[in-house]
Amino acid sequence: MKKKISIVCPALNEEKNLPLLCQRIQQVISSTPHDYEIVIADNGSSDNSITVLKEIQKKQPQVKILELTRNFGHQGGILAGLANATGNAVITMDADLQHPPETIAPMIKLWEQGFMVVNSEKENSHSTPFRKFMDKLFYSLMEHYADLEFGHSDFRLLDRQVLDKFNSLPETEKFMRGLISWLGFKTAIVKYKVGDRMYGVSKYTAKQLWDLALNGITSFSLAPLRMMFTFGVMIFIPSFFYLVYLLTLSFLIDYFKMDFKFPPGWATITVTIIFFGSVQMLSIGILGEYIGRIYSEVKRRPKFIIKDSY
Repeated sequence: MKKKISIVCPALNEEKNLPLLCQRIQQVISSTPHDYEIVIADNGSSDNSITVLKEIQKKQPQVKILELTRNFGHQGGILAGLANATGNAVITMDADLQHPPETIAPMIKLWEQGFMVVNSEKENSHSTPFRKFMDKLFYSLMEHYADLEFGHSDFRLLDRQVLDKFNSLPETEKFMRGLISWLGFKTAIVKYKVGDRMYGVSKYTAKQLWDLALNGITSFSLAPLRMMFTFGVMIFIPSFFYLVYLLTLSFLIDYFKMDFKFPPGWATITVTIIFFGSVQMLSIGILGEYIGRIYSEVKRRPKFIIKDSY
C-alpha cells in the first residue's frame, strides 16, 4: 500500500507562483513511490489566489485548499495546514519557491531510512549581513540556554507520529522550531540552495521576525528573567556598601562637628535616577512578555479560523 506525503504551504498573494509551485511538486513526487496531497492555506490573500487554486485543482485533484478568514500570520497558516494534513509524512514549505520543491526528494529518502524529522539548512542566503548575524546570534543563544538543537527554517518533514504528538500539545502559542526539537525524535538535516522568488515580494515583515524571536525566547528559556535577577544583585551589592559608606561618613562629620559640606551632585543624582529607572522599565518589559504569554494561553484563542475548504 502506498504511503501519502502531504505538502503544506501557507500562501499570501502568491497567485503567480502557485501554478509553478504545484507543477514542480507534482514532478518531484511522481519520481517517488508515494501518493501525495498539496494543502494550500490561503492566508487572507487580496489577489486572485483562490481562483487560481481552484483552476489548478481541476487539473490536480490532489490540491486541497484552505481559505482562512484573514491573515493569521505565517505560523497560523502552517498550523492550519498541519491540522488538515492526512499524509504519513508532512512537509511544510513556503509558496514563494524560495524553498525549492526539488529538496523534497532527499527529505523523503531520509524519512524512508528511519528519520522522523528532517530539518533543512540553507547553503546560501539572500539575507543582509546584519540579518545573518542576528539569526546566528539568536539561534546560538537559544541553543545554549534551552539546551536544544533548533531547526533554522520552517522547511521540514515530519513523520505522522511526530505531527500527532505536536498537534496534541495543549499550548496555543507554539514556537514550532523549538517544539519539534523538544519532542526528541530522530532528526536529520538536508541542505538546500535558496531559490529566487519568481514573482511578488516577501511577506515576512521585520515585526513578524521580531515577534517570532520573542516567542521563541519566552517559550523555551527563563534566561532573560535570570539575567535581570543577576544584574539586580550585581547592582544591589555595591549600592549597599556605598550607602553604608555615605551614612558612616555623614555620621562622622556630624559627630565631630566638621566644617564640611557634600557637593550638590545634581548630575550624579539625575544620571542615577535615569539609569535605575531604565533598568526597572526593562525588567518590567521582560516580565510583561512572560505575563503576556500566560494571558494568551489562558484565553485559548485559536491560531487560525478556516472560512472554507475545497
